[in-house]
Amino acid sequence: MNKRLSKIVLALTIGLIATTSIYLGISNKSNQKIVDIKGNRQALEGMNIVYQENEGMYKTKSVKISKDNLEIENYAKEVPYDIPSTKENIKDRDLLKNISYQEQTYQDDKSKGHVQLNENYDDYSSVVQHQYTAYVTDKNLQTNEITSYEIPIKASIKDDNETNYTSVAIKYQGNLYLVVNIDIQPNYISKEEEQIHASKECLINVYKLNLENESSEQIFSQKMSDKEKLASIGNITFSHKDKVYMTINRYNELENKKYETKYDLVEYDLKTNKINIREIPTSIKNQSSLDDYCIDGNKVSFMSYDYDKKVSTDIYKLTIDLDNKKILSNDKYTVKNEQSSFISNVAKVKVANNKIYLITQQYPDDDKINSSQVYTQYVHVIDEKTKETLYTGKVYEEIGRGVEANIVNEEI
Repeated sequence: MNKRLSKIVLALTIGLIATTSIYLGISNKSNQKIVDIKGNRQALEGMNIVYQENEGMYKTKSVKISKDNLEIENYAKEVPYDIPSTKENIKDRDLLKNISYQEQTYQDDKSKGHVQLNENYDDYSSVVQHQYTAYVTDKNLQTNEITSYEIPIKASIKDDNETNYTSVAIKYQGNLYLVVNIDIQPNYISKEEEQIHASKECLINVYKLNLENESSEQIFSQKMSDKEKLASIGNITFSHKDKVYMTINRYNELENKKYETKYDLVEYDLKTNKINIREIPTSIKNQSSLDDYCIDGNKVSFMSYDYDKKVSTDIYKLTIDLDNKKILSNDKYTVKNEQSSFISNVAKVKVANNKIYLITQQYPDDDKINSSQVYTQYVHVIDEKTKETLYTGKVYEEIGRGVEANIVNEEI
């Protein structure tokens, strides 16, 4: 009887193990795929498409699509939302966990980190004061120790109006600097159904941040507009070598009471403590600002997109050499939308290898559809010179809105 019972228990145990193994095999079997729609995926050349997907509290799936294959890692180490899942970012996930975009980061040979600028209001006085605090998270590259700092920004703006601001941090000669662009009293101005987001006063301030005593020193300030010359801060801020760049939108009133939008590239030089301004002569029409940018070596490409046509998306690209400030190209490209009845937008862009790499997102234009429902992502590769779309692929058909695909270099 005991032997028979032992055999039954053994059989049940083996059956349970087999069932569990089959279940785990099925649950871990990936349905991620890339469907080649047009051209050859070899056009990806030295670029990869990467993304992560959460499948429960303890399971994150990491996917990498290259020109040759598709790699999937189950139970991958998670990186923050919209941060590319590269080896370096996975290694620094504790450092990056509180940032929303990678432009907030800085690095030199001694440390790397990020700066989050927050605005604080003091409305107990007769005039509202807009004060700012820089929250710095710094990682020592020798010890890997991460330290947080809270640094008040000394200069405050005394104005009872709203402000908008952007910032970018940079290390220069061992010191940490924060360049801040501020709009004071930004308002929408409407004339004949045309709206612009103009500022009463647009200025650039530069601060030197002292981590040892958690203090700041303003070393530069300049107004970029006044009541007569309307302007606003642009969407783009970045650092390159020993300089910081920002875009400014300028609005000129025309005779027909409409506004003409022009764009300036503002370069702040840490070495000279001065700024240089040059106009960005784009052919973009009816845009409130440039949408995106991409740096490739010493070249920066400014991008903007026209989504008015559902059957296709127009892409405007202006490329400037940051060293000599020469315009290298100013072109328009068109990419076909695979689902013409859907809303389409460009989510990611990268310019390299004389190609434009795009990730577009398409989702139904239907108010009844819940925003958490699925949408489709596509990858496109366009030849810069011929303007031909070399490749289009469907990245993943049933992917939630919380998943963002990114374009990264092959070696990363």
